[in-house]
Amino acid sequence: TFVQALYDDGGWEAVDAFPVSAKDIQQAGQPRLATVPLQDRGYSARVLNGPLGDGFVLQIAHSLKGNEHLKTSLAAGLTWGAGALVVVGLTLGWLMARRAMAGIQEIARAAEKIASGAFDTRVHPRSRFGEIETLAASFNRMLDRIQQLMSELREVTDNIAHDLRSPITRIRGAAELALTRRPGPDDCQTVMAGTICECDHLLAMVDTM
Repeated sequence: TFVQALYDDGGWEAVDAFPVSAKDIQQAGQPRLATVPLQDRGYSARVLNGPLGDGFVLQIAHSLKGNEHLKTSLAAGLTWGAGALVVVGLTLGWLMARRAMAGIQEIARAAEKIASGAFDTRVHPRSRFGEIETLAASFNRMLDRIQQLMSELREVTDNIAHDLRSPITRIRGAAELALTRRPGPDDCQTVMAGTICECDHLLAMVDTM
């Protein structure tokens, strides 16, 4: 027989679902403590049963309703807090990625202009990310070097064109001069010799280039 010693939840009744019977508690001669779920109330109770003698068992119970409520509140708070952290993290990540991509997009636009022939294009990123600024600086140095090489190549091609133009002009002038008068065998021989000489000069130039 259970003897109710304490109730704290209004209308407490003896807990029959205790895992050990009153007879076992009497035989053991020492109190037993267990957490017993109260199916009809939706929470558990902490129950202590101790032998009193003469077949009676003292039952002291303490409801865990407050604990369950606290656990539910903490779980809800953690869920909302985790959701808020995810939203804030995604927002900050999107903003940082957008700012980082702004510098990349500017470099991409500059590359498109260069591909169309605007070799004087330079990148001036407004990104605060050091990696983007380093990339932009390297990109600008590469453009400076390319523009320098293009300028040197243009100068070389101008010099080559001038060097090639001179012997071709002399060959043409000798041929025109021979055609404007009646050339004799000696004149033809002189023109052909001069043409061969200028051709050798041109071939030497081509081999040099």
